Amino acid sequence: MQKNSNIVLISIIFAFGLPLNAKIFFVDDNASGGGDGTLWVNAFNYLQDALSVVSSGDEIWVAEGIYKPDDGTLQQNGDRLASFNLVNGVGLYGGFKGSETKREPIGDFNQTILSGEIDVNSTDWSMHVLYALGLDSSSIIKGFRIINGYADGSEPPQNQGGGMYNQNASPTIENCSFIGNTAKSQGGAVYNVSSSPSFINCEFSNNEAGVSGVNGYGGAMYNSSSSPTLRNCFFSDNNASYQGGGLWGIQSNGIISNSIFSGNNATGNGGGFYLTNSSPSFINCVFEKNSGDYGGGGYQQNSSPIFYNSLFYNNNAIYRGGGLFFYKSNAILNNCNIVSNSAGSTGGGLGISTLSSLSPTLNNSIVWKNLSNNSEGH
Repeated sequence: MQKNSNIVLISIIFAFGLPLNAKIFFVDDNASGGGDGTLWVNAFNYLQDALSVVSSGDEIWVAEGIYKPDDGTLQQNGDRLASFNLVNGVGLYGGFKGSETKREPIGDFNQTILSGEIDVNSTDWSMHVLYALGLDSSSIIKGFRIINGYADGSEPPQNQGGGMYNQNASPTIENCSFIGNTAKSQGGAVYNVSSSPSFINCEFSNNEAGVSGVNGYGGAMYNSSSSPTLRNCFFSDNNASYQGGGLWGIQSNGIISNSIFSGNNATGNGGGFYLTNSSPSFINCVFEKNSGDYGGGGYQQNSSPIFYNSLFYNNNAIYRGGGLFFYKSNAILNNCNIVSNSAGSTGGGLGISTLSSLSPTLNNSIVWKNLSNNSEGH
Protein backbone atom coordinates (compact mmCIF):
# COMPACT_ATOMS: atom_id res chain seq x y z
CA MET A 1 0.00 0.00 0.00
CA GLN A 2 2.79 2.43 0.90
CA LYS A 3 4.58 1.55 -2.34
CA ASN A 4 1.47 2.36 -4.39
CA SER A 5 1.02 5.65 -2.54
CA ASN A 6 4.61 6.62 -3.32
CA ILE A 7 4.06 5.82 -7.00
CA VAL A 8 1.00 8.11 -7.06
CA LEU A 9 2.94 10.94 -5.41
CA ILE A 10 5.89 10.58 -7.79
CA SER A 11 3.49 10.61 -10.74
CA ILE A 12 1.96 13.87 -9.52
CA ILE A 13 5.37 15.50 -9.16
CA PHE A 14 6.47 14.52 -12.66
CA ALA A 15 3.12 15.52 -14.19
CA PHE A 16 3.61 19.14 -13.11
CA GLY A 17 7.32 19.40 -13.75
CA LEU A 18 8.13 20.06 -10.12
CA PRO A 19 11.74 19.83 -8.97
CA LEU A 20 12.60 16.35 -7.71
CA ASN A 21 12.98 17.65 -4.15
CA ALA A 22 9.65 19.52 -4.31
CA LYS A 23 6.64 18.18 -2.47
CA ILE A 24 2.88 18.46 -2.57
CA PHE A 25 1.09 18.75 0.75
CA PHE A 26 -2.62 18.08 1.14
CA VAL A 27 -5.07 19.86 3.46
CA ASP A 28 -8.63 18.72 4.17
CA ASP A 29 -10.60 19.80 7.23
CA ASN A 30 -12.60 16.56 6.94
CA ALA A 31 -9.54 14.30 7.08
CA SER A 32 -9.31 11.84 9.98
CA GLY A 33 -6.61 13.91 11.68
CA GLY A 34 -3.05 13.33 12.76
CA GLY A 35 -1.73 12.98 9.22
CA ASP A 36 1.49 14.37 7.79
CA GLY A 37 -0.13 15.88 4.69
CA THR A 38 1.67 13.69 2.16
CA LEU A 39 -1.54 12.25 0.64
CA TRP A 40 -5.25 13.03 0.73
CA VAL A 41 -5.89 10.05 3.02
CA ASN A 42 -3.59 11.52 5.67
CA ALA A 43 -4.06 15.19 4.86
CA PHE A 44 -3.46 17.96 7.35
CA ASN A 45 -6.65 19.27 8.88
CA TYR A 46 -5.25 22.79 9.15
CA LEU A 47 -3.71 24.98 6.47
CA GLN A 48 -1.35 26.48 9.05
CA ASP A 49 0.26 23.06 9.58
CA ALA A 50 1.03 22.78 5.87
CA LEU A 51 2.45 26.30 5.70
CA SER A 52 4.78 25.47 8.58
CA VAL A 53 6.57 22.71 6.64
CA VAL A 54 6.71 23.90 3.01
CA SER A 55 9.72 25.26 1.13
CA SER A 56 10.10 27.13 -2.13
CA GLY A 57 8.91 24.98 -5.03
CA ASP A 58 6.39 23.05 -2.94
CA GLU A 59 2.63 23.12 -3.45
CA ILE A 60 -0.32 22.95 -1.05
CA TRP A 61 -3.63 21.53 -2.29
CA VAL A 62 -6.59 22.49 -0.13
CA ALA A 63 -9.97 20.76 -0.15
CA GLU A 64 -13.29 22.55 0.21
CA GLY A 65 -13.86 23.71 3.77
CA ILE A 66 -13.34 26.61 6.12
CA TYR A 67 -9.81 27.37 7.33
CA LYS A 68 -8.97 29.97 9.96
CA PRO A 69 -5.60 31.53 10.84
CA ASP A 70 -5.82 30.65 14.53
CA ASP A 71 -6.30 26.91 13.86
CA GLY A 72 -3.22 24.66 13.81
CA THR A 73 -0.74 22.76 15.91
CA LEU A 74 1.37 25.84 16.63
CA GLN A 75 -1.52 28.30 16.83
CA GLN A 76 -3.45 29.74 19.73
CA ASN A 77 -7.22 29.92 19.36
CA GLY A 78 -8.50 33.47 19.31
CA ASP A 79 -5.13 35.00 18.35
CA ARG A 80 -6.10 38.01 16.23
CA LEU A 81 -2.50 38.51 15.08
CA ALA A 82 -2.39 35.05 13.50
CA SER A 83 -2.45 35.16 9.68
CA PHE A 84 -1.80 32.73 6.89
CA ASN A 85 1.81 33.83 6.31
CA LEU A 86 2.61 32.92 2.72
CA VAL A 87 5.92 31.27 1.82
CA ASN A 88 7.97 32.47 -1.14
CA GLY A 89 7.83 30.22 -4.18
CA VAL A 90 5.00 28.07 -2.83
CA GLY A 91 1.80 27.44 -4.79
CA LEU A 92 -1.38 27.45 -2.74
CA TYR A 93 -4.32 25.90 -4.59
CA GLY A 94 -7.95 25.54 -3.47
CA GLY A 95 -11.16 24.09 -4.85
CA PHE A 96 -10.36 20.39 -4.44
CA LYS A 97 -12.86 17.71 -3.48
CA GLY A 98 -10.11 15.76 -1.74
CA SER A 99 -9.45 12.92 -4.17
CA GLU A 100 -7.73 14.53 -7.16
CA THR A 101 -4.39 13.30 -8.49
CA LYS A 102 -4.04 16.23 -10.89
CA ARG A 103 -3.90 19.94 -10.20
CA GLU A 104 -7.35 20.20 -11.74
CA PRO A 105 -9.76 20.79 -8.87
CA ILE A 106 -13.25 19.39 -9.35
CA GLY A 107 -14.73 21.31 -6.41
CA ASP A 108 -15.86 24.90 -6.04
CA PHE A 109 -13.32 27.67 -5.51
CA ASN A 110 -15.91 29.59 -3.52
CA GLN A 111 -16.18 26.70 -1.07
CA THR A 112 -12.50 26.70 -0.12
CA ILE A 113 -12.74 29.50 2.38
CA LEU A 114 -10.01 31.33 4.26
CA SER A 115 -11.87 33.10 7.02
CA GLY A 116 -10.88 35.59 9.67
CA GLU A 117 -14.08 34.93 11.60
CA ILE A 118 -12.43 33.45 14.66
CA ASP A 119 -14.96 34.85 17.15
CA VAL A 120 -18.67 35.65 17.29
CA ASN A 121 -17.81 39.36 17.50
CA SER A 122 -16.41 41.02 14.37
CA THR A 123 -14.15 43.23 16.47
CA ASP A 124 -12.31 40.05 17.52
CA TRP A 125 -11.75 38.65 14.02
CA SER A 126 -8.29 38.16 12.47
CA MET A 127 -6.58 41.41 11.56
CA HIS A 128 -5.19 39.89 8.34
CA VAL A 129 -6.33 36.68 6.71
CA LEU A 130 -3.35 36.52 4.34
CA TYR A 131 0.06 38.11 4.97
CA ALA A 132 2.75 38.34 2.28
CA LEU A 133 6.24 39.69 2.93
CA GLY A 134 9.03 39.57 0.34
CA LEU A 135 7.32 37.21 -2.10
CA ASP A 136 8.08 37.02 -5.81
CA SER A 137 5.70 36.13 -8.65
CA SER A 138 6.38 32.39 -8.28
CA SER A 139 4.23 32.53 -5.14
CA ILE A 140 0.72 31.57 -6.25
CA ILE A 141 -2.65 31.71 -4.51
CA LYS A 142 -5.43 30.23 -6.63
CA GLY A 143 -9.00 29.23 -5.97
CA PHE A 144 -10.01 30.65 -2.58
CA ARG A 145 -12.64 32.83 -0.99
CA ILE A 146 -11.00 35.21 1.49
CA ILE A 147 -13.52 36.62 3.96
CA ASN A 148 -14.01 38.51 7.20
CA GLY A 149 -10.60 39.92 7.92
CA TYR A 150 -10.95 42.83 10.35
CA ALA A 151 -7.92 45.10 10.62
CA ASP A 152 -9.07 47.53 13.30
CA GLY A 153 -5.77 48.04 15.11
CA SER A 154 -4.59 51.47 16.21
CA GLU A 155 -1.39 51.50 14.11
CA PRO A 156 -0.06 50.01 10.84
CA PRO A 157 -0.13 47.33 9.71
CA GLN A 158 -2.94 46.24 12.01
CA ASN A 159 -5.26 48.89 10.56
CA GLN A 160 -4.56 47.97 6.92
CA GLY A 161 -5.50 45.12 4.59
CA GLY A 162 -8.10 43.03 6.37
CA GLY A 163 -8.15 40.37 3.66
CA MET A 164 -4.53 40.50 2.49
CA TYR A 165 -1.46 42.54 3.40
CA ASN A 166 1.38 42.72 0.83
CA GLN A 167 4.75 44.31 1.59
CA ASN A 168 7.61 44.10 -0.93
CA ALA A 169 5.61 41.27 -2.41
CA SER A 170 4.50 40.32 -5.91
CA PRO A 171 2.46 37.13 -5.60
CA THR A 172 0.07 35.91 -8.27
CA ILE A 173 -3.52 35.69 -7.03
CA GLU A 174 -5.98 33.98 -9.38
CA ASN A 175 -9.64 32.96 -9.21
CA CYS A 176 -10.04 34.35 -5.71
CA SER A 177 -12.84 36.31 -4.06
CA PHE A 178 -12.30 38.91 -1.34
CA ILE A 179 -15.60 39.42 0.39
CA GLY A 180 -16.63 41.24 3.56
CA ASN A 181 -13.18 42.32 4.72
CA THR A 182 -12.59 45.51 6.69
CA ALA A 183 -9.70 47.85 7.50
CA LYS A 184 -9.91 50.65 10.00
CA SER A 185 -7.81 52.91 7.78
CA GLN A 186 -6.56 51.62 4.42
CA GLY A 187 -7.37 48.78 2.06
CA GLY A 188 -10.44 46.95 3.27
CA ALA A 189 -9.66 43.82 1.28
CA VAL A 190 -6.04 44.33 0.15
CA TYR A 191 -3.19 46.65 1.16
CA ASN A 192 -0.15 46.85 -1.13
CA VAL A 193 3.03 48.72 -0.21
CA SER A 194 6.12 48.58 -2.46
CA SER A 195 4.48 45.61 -4.13
CA SER A 196 3.46 44.46 -7.61
CA PRO A 197 1.00 41.61 -7.15
CA SER A 198 -1.07 40.22 -10.02
CA PHE A 199 -4.79 39.65 -9.52
CA ILE A 200 -6.41 37.58 -12.26
CA ASN A 201 -10.12 36.70 -12.42
CA CYS A 202 -10.67 38.00 -8.89
CA GLU A 203 -13.72 39.50 -7.19
CA PHE A 204 -13.74 42.24 -4.55
CA SER A 205 -17.17 42.72 -3.01
CA ASN A 206 -18.62 44.35 0.10
CA ASN A 207 -15.26 45.31 1.58
CA GLU A 208 -14.85 48.45 3.66
CA ALA A 209 -12.15 50.93 4.67
CA GLY A 210 -12.81 53.33 7.51
CA VAL A 211 -14.47 52.37 10.78
CA SER A 212 -14.75 53.90 14.26
CA GLY A 213 -14.82 57.41 12.81
CA VAL A 214 -11.47 57.03 11.00
CA ASN A 215 -11.03 58.23 7.41
CA GLY A 216 -10.92 55.19 5.15
CA TYR A 217 -8.93 54.93 1.91
CA GLY A 218 -9.48 52.19 -0.66
CA GLY A 219 -12.58 50.21 0.22
CA ALA A 220 -11.34 47.19 -1.73
CA MET A 221 -7.66 47.95 -2.41
CA TYR A 222 -5.02 50.46 -1.34
CA ASN A 223 -1.76 50.88 -3.28
CA SER A 224 1.29 52.75 -2.01
CA SER A 225 4.38 52.86 -4.26
CA SER A 226 2.97 49.77 -5.90
CA SER A 227 2.15 48.64 -9.43
CA PRO A 228 -0.42 45.89 -9.31
CA THR A 229 -1.70 44.08 -12.37
CA LEU A 230 -5.46 43.56 -12.34
CA ARG A 231 -6.98 41.46 -15.12
CA ASN A 232 -10.61 40.35 -15.45
CA CYS A 233 -11.44 41.59 -11.96
CA PHE A 234 -14.76 42.73 -10.52
CA PHE A 235 -15.05 45.44 -7.85
CA SER A 236 -18.59 45.77 -6.51
CA ASP A 237 -20.29 47.43 -3.55
CA ASN A 238 -17.10 48.35 -1.73
CA ASN A 239 -17.07 51.40 0.51
CA ALA A 240 -14.53 53.91 1.80
CA SER A 241 -15.47 56.43 4.44
CA TYR A 242 -13.24 59.02 2.76
CA GLN A 243 -11.56 58.29 -0.60
CA GLY A 244 -11.50 55.57 -3.23
CA GLY A 245 -14.49 53.31 -2.76
CA GLY A 246 -13.06 50.64 -5.04
CA LEU A 247 -9.38 51.49 -5.45
CA TRP A 248 -6.94 54.05 -4.00
CA GLY A 249 -3.37 54.71 -5.17
CA ILE A 250 -0.46 56.99 -4.29
CA GLN A 251 2.74 56.93 -6.34
CA SER A 252 1.38 53.81 -7.96
CA ASN A 253 1.03 52.70 -11.54
CA GLY A 254 0.23 49.24 -12.88
CA ILE A 255 -2.25 47.97 -15.46
CA ILE A 256 -5.95 47.38 -14.89
CA SER A 257 -7.59 45.58 -17.80
CA ASN A 258 -10.96 44.00 -18.67
CA SER A 259 -12.25 44.88 -15.20
CA ILE A 260 -15.53 46.23 -13.86
CA PHE A 261 -16.07 48.74 -11.04
CA SER A 262 -19.74 48.74 -10.07
CA GLY A 263 -21.65 50.22 -7.15
CA ASN A 264 -18.62 51.33 -5.16
CA ASN A 265 -18.95 54.34 -2.89
CA ALA A 266 -16.74 56.92 -1.21
CA THR A 267 -18.25 59.17 1.41
CA GLY A 268 -15.62 61.66 0.20
CA ASN A 269 -14.07 61.60 -3.28
CA GLY A 270 -13.58 58.95 -5.94
CA GLY A 271 -16.33 56.36 -5.84
CA GLY A 272 -14.72 53.94 -8.29
CA PHE A 273 -11.10 54.96 -7.69
CA TYR A 274 -8.91 57.73 -6.28
CA LEU A 275 -5.41 58.45 -7.60
CA THR A 276 -2.74 60.85 -6.39
CA ASN A 277 0.69 61.16 -8.03
CA SER A 278 -0.08 58.00 -9.99
CA SER A 279 -0.23 56.99 -13.66
CA PRO A 280 -1.80 53.57 -14.13
CA SER A 281 -3.34 52.35 -17.37
CA PHE A 282 -6.99 51.27 -17.58
CA ILE A 283 -7.78 49.07 -20.58
CA ASN A 284 -11.26 47.85 -21.57
CA CYS A 285 -12.72 48.74 -18.17
CA VAL A 286 -16.26 49.61 -17.12
CA PHE A 287 -17.15 52.07 -14.33
CA GLU A 288 -20.85 52.09 -13.52
CA LYS A 289 -23.09 53.16 -10.65
CA ASN A 290 -20.19 54.36 -8.50
CA SER A 291 -20.67 57.42 -6.29
CA GLY A 292 -18.74 60.04 -4.34
CA ASP A 293 -18.69 63.73 -3.46
CA TYR A 294 -16.34 64.57 -6.35
CA GLY A 295 -15.57 62.07 -9.09
CA GLY A 296 -18.28 59.44 -8.93
CA GLY A 297 -16.48 57.14 -11.36
CA GLY A 298 -13.00 58.29 -10.39
CA TYR A 299 -10.92 61.15 -8.98
CA GLN A 300 -7.40 62.10 -10.09
CA GLN A 301 -5.01 64.44 -8.30
CA ASN A 302 -1.58 65.26 -9.76
CA SER A 303 -1.94 62.12 -11.84
CA SER A 304 -1.71 61.10 -15.49
CA PRO A 305 -3.60 57.87 -16.01
CA ILE A 306 -4.38 56.56 -19.49
CA PHE A 307 -7.75 55.04 -20.34
CA TYR A 308 -8.27 52.83 -23.39
CA ASN A 309 -11.67 51.61 -24.64
CA SER A 310 -13.32 52.24 -21.29
CA LEU A 311 -16.89 53.12 -20.33
CA PHE A 312 -18.08 55.49 -17.60
CA TYR A 313 -21.82 55.00 -17.23
CA ASN A 314 -24.42 56.07 -14.69
CA ASN A 315 -21.92 57.22 -12.05
CA ASN A 316 -22.90 60.00 -9.67
CA ALA A 317 -21.12 62.83 -7.86
CA ILE A 318 -22.87 64.86 -5.21
CA TYR A 319 -20.98 67.95 -6.34
CA ARG A 320 -18.77 67.73 -9.45
CA GLY A 321 -17.46 65.17 -11.91
CA GLY A 322 -20.11 62.50 -12.19
CA GLY A 323 -17.99 60.37 -14.51
CA LEU A 324 -14.51 61.66 -13.69
CA PHE A 325 -12.99 64.56 -11.76
CA PHE A 326 -9.55 66.04 -12.52
CA TYR A 327 -7.53 68.07 -10.04
CA LYS A 328 -4.19 69.17 -11.51
CA SER A 329 -4.24 66.08 -13.69
CA ASN A 330 -3.92 65.49 -17.43
CA ALA A 331 -5.32 62.06 -18.15
CA ILE A 332 -5.63 60.68 -21.68
CA LEU A 333 -8.85 58.98 -22.77
CA ASN A 334 -8.66 56.95 -25.97
CA ASN A 335 -11.85 55.50 -27.49
CA CYS A 336 -13.80 56.00 -24.29
CA ASN A 337 -17.49 56.66 -23.62
CA ILE A 338 -18.63 58.93 -20.78
CA VAL A 339 -22.39 58.51 -20.88
CA SER A 340 -25.38 59.18 -18.59
CA ASN A 341 -23.40 60.24 -15.54
CA SER A 342 -24.63 62.96 -13.18
CA ALA A 343 -23.36 65.62 -10.80
CA GLY A 344 -25.26 67.85 -8.38
CA SER A 345 -23.36 70.96 -9.46
CA THR A 346 -21.19 70.95 -12.60
CA GLY A 347 -19.33 68.47 -14.74
CA GLY A 348 -21.93 65.74 -15.03
CA GLY A 349 -19.58 63.77 -17.28
CA LEU A 350 -16.17 65.37 -16.68
CA GLY A 351 -15.37 67.77 -13.85
CA ILE A 352 -12.17 69.84 -14.00
CA SER A 353 -10.81 71.84 -11.09
CA THR A 354 -10.68 75.60 -11.62
CA LEU A 355 -7.42 75.63 -9.65
CA SER A 356 -5.49 73.99 -12.46
CA SER A 357 -4.65 74.73 -16.07
CA LEU A 358 -4.35 71.01 -16.80
CA SER A 359 -7.18 69.17 -18.50
CA PRO A 360 -7.74 65.70 -19.95
CA THR A 361 -7.08 64.81 -23.58
CA LEU A 362 -9.89 62.96 -25.35
CA ASN A 363 -9.19 60.98 -28.50
CA ASN A 364 -12.11 59.37 -30.40
CA SER A 365 -14.19 59.55 -27.24
CA ILE A 366 -17.86 60.35 -26.60
CA VAL A 367 -19.26 62.55 -23.81
CA TRP A 368 -23.05 62.31 -24.02
CA LYS A 369 -26.28 62.60 -22.03
CA ASN A 370 -24.60 63.56 -18.76
CA LEU A 371 -26.52 65.66 -16.24
CA SER A 372 -25.23 68.65 -14.27
CA ASN A 373 -27.70 69.96 -11.71
CA ASN A 374 -30.45 68.05 -13.59
CA SER A 375 -29.54 69.68 -16.91
CA GLU A 376 -27.85 67.91 -19.77
CA GLY A 377 -24.28 68.98 -20.47
CA HIS A 378 -20.67 67.83 -20.29
